[in-house]
Amino acid sequence: MAKCRELVQQVAASQVFRRSPRQRELFLYLCRIALDEPGAEVNEQRIGAEVFGRGYDYDTTEDTIVRVHASELRKRLKTYFETEGAASSLVIEIPKGSYVPVFGPRPAATPPALVQETPALKARWSGWWAAAILALAAALLGWWARGLREDRDESGGLLSQPALSRLWSRFDRPDQRTWVVVADSTHGLLQDLRRQPVSLADYAGRDYWRTQEADDVARLLKSREYTGMAELGLSRKLAVGFGRRHVRLQTTFARHFQMRHLQSDNAVLIGSKRSNPWAEMFEPALNFTFDYEEATARAMVRNRNPRAGEQAVYAASIAAEEVKQGYAVVAFLPNLRKTGDVLLLAGTSGAETEIAGYFVTTEEPFARFVTQLPGGPDARLPYFEVLLKTQRLGQETQRYEFIAHRLVNP
Repeated sequence: MAKCRELVQQVAASQVFRRSPRQRELFLYLCRIALDEPGAEVNEQRIGAEVFGRGYDYDTTEDTIVRVHASELRKRLKTYFETEGAASSLVIEIPKGSYVPVFGPRPAATPPALVQETPALKARWSGWWAAAILALAAALLGWWARGLREDRDESGGLLSQPALSRLWSRFDRPDQRTWVVVADSTHGLLQDLRRQPVSLADYAGRDYWRTQEADDVARLLKSREYTGMAELGLSRKLAVGFGRRHVRLQTTFARHFQMRHLQSDNAVLIGSKRSNPWAEMFEPALNFTFDYEEATARAMVRNRNPRAGEQAVYAASIAAEEVKQGYAVVAFLPNLRKTGDVLLLAGTSGAETEIAGYFVTTEEPFARFVTQLPGGPDARLPYFEVLLKTQRLGQETQRYEFIAHRLVNP
């Protein structure tokens, strides 16, 4: 027992948890229950009340703070025991479906295969580089595969759940491709540096990038293709959600996407028009649109036709504010020629984009929402747009809430 308590303190004091006080607090709380109250019931309601300050009767279907933090905690524990705690013979895990930490011996590692040495210096260097490349590839594949397993456990398949299947079955067409277009984060950064927005017409035209080449920063950004972790994680979740079905899913970077695909194929556009300019094509059909105030670096959502109790502008917090609020928009509408469907997932920051993705890949919140739409559970899902509000402390989303929705007339 003493070794377990000592390990708990070592983990809590590690770099992995130092920058995340909420994760550290949750970890210490769960370990205290496991060690001091063995056999005690540890459920979502209790954790929400005793760690996150919710009431004991709060609605866990609407407020997912415990599940979000528990999922992140599992990942942090894995990271710790693969890095700082790699030498520890004792490990801590929180099994999926449970909130009770389990202490146990580290599983035995598989011994590495023996490799015959070659005396040639050139061959030795070639082997070193090959090994380095293979190690990097293995690490990336391992991260992807681990994420796939975690997402598979949590999602259960987008087409096997009643409410979600009403949405995602529309993208399950063997004769039609579905493009997942991830954001061009370097394009967003360039606009931040210049304090000047760039339209889709300029972005899609080669002249725009050619005129930027005289600028060293622009030239460097042009040669890089970066997207956010939220976008990458969401594209991975979609791959898992469709499972083994023969969906023609194709992921691409916004800079390589072409307008013709929005005329004939299905698409999931991840990111607002600032980082994924293709979203601009659908603004005329939407009520909730994104805007950005260059002078204050404040992102916002404009409500073109406010209804009673709604605001005309929903402005996100700026970086200097400790408790931040942001907004996400989910829009489902037809493609440009009405031959397929398009899903827009965007937020005032990456954290809000992640919430937009969570909303359309998690049965519980989406099922609650579709009850507000016309037609029964067996009816064809109408086109819609939804505005969500989030609240964050630091980089951690504390909660989100539904603000408003509209039907989209194709």
